[in-house]
Amino acid sequence: MAQPTGDLMYAHKAAVFVERCARADLNQTLELNGRTIHISAFLSLDLAFVAAEHHPGYANHVIMGDCPWYWVVSPADGQRLERAGYEMVTRSSFTR
Repeated sequence: MAQPTGDLMYAHKAAVFVERCARADLNQTLELNGRTIHISAFLSLDLAFVAAEHHPGYANHVIMGDCPWYWVVSPADGQRLERAGYEMVTRSSFTR
């Protein structure tokens, strides 16, 4: 079977991304010090970075959440989670 190329390959990758996101429990909430934090949770760090980069409106933060989840949260919620002891992940801090 021939591999997709060009626009077809981009559409295929987008469809795979949407399918993977649909499998993750994306919408979670966490109670922290009486505040509700809205979380988009991903099993893959790569998917979390893609979601954080493509969210409209503001830059999101990726937090190393409870194992095995990576959380994408708003900047304010990211700061709250850092103060609570969770670790923020950046592309420069993640090496393979």
